[in-house]
Order: sequence, then structure tokens, then C-alpha cells
Amino acid sequence: REPLLTINHFVFARHDHPLHRASSVSVADLKPFPWISFRNSVDSRRVIDELFTEADLIPPEATVVTNSYQICLNLLCGGDYLMVLPSTFASTAQQQGVSVVPLGRRLGSFPAGLMYSPSALRLKYFNLFKSVLQDVLRERLPEDCSI
Repeated sequence: REPLLTINHFVFARHDHPLHRASSVSVADLKPFPWISFRNSVDSRRVIDELFTEADLIPPEATVVTNSYQICLNLLCGGDYLMVLPSTFASTAQQQGVSVVPLGRRLGSFPAGLMYSPSALRLKYFNLFKSVLQDVLRERLPEDCSI
């Protein structure tokens, strides 16, 4: 395993969501809104639970649970829903009318990278691929990710 970047979690909502009117949002401000969750995302559920528990609040239950990004985007754009998503989703979400809520605090993060057999390092083309991937990440990495 070779970590190549760190991906951060953020709370997302539609561009004209009431929370976007504030310059900074507290965890308590998130409480009244419905939440969307990915069925298989243990990480985002953990992030929400920790966020609310640290603020001495009961974590909200997900109003909608799905495996579809498209359903999430449609719901986020059409209602007052909130959702925890990775920072790598930010540019796609922005184009769809969804952006990061100005929470004013960091949520969780996780490493992402390559997993390969040590024998792959003997292969010239694997090393070339790895090098090109690292270059592309340095050039195109979103601001909210880090190498």
C-alpha cells in the first residue's frame, strides 16, 4: 500500500440552502435539516456521529439512504438535505448546484493511493504509471486534498 493523497470529508448542500447564508455554521445549525447517507459508507456515518457527539448533540438519523450519487445530487439540489461527501466530489458537486457548507471545522479524512504487489516494482511500465499518476495528482489535486 502506498498512500498518495489525503481526502477530506465535508458537509454539502445546494447552493441556495439556508446554511449558505451564514459565514460560519455551527454543528447545532445542522441539526434541523434532513440527511442523506450512502448505504455502504461507514466512514461518512462515523464522521456524522463524531461531529455531533463532540458537540454534545445526538447524531441525526439519515432521512434517505441510497447507493446512487445521482439520487443524492437530485435530492441535495431539490431540498434542504445535507450530506457528508469526500473533497474529491467538490468540483462535480459545484457543477451540479451543490457546495460545501461553511462549517468552520475539519471533519474526518482518509488516505487514498495504490495497492500493489512488491513484484510490480520490477515492471518498468508500472513504475512509469506510478510516476505519471503522482505528477497528475500534483497538477490537478483539488485544494481540499493533500499529497
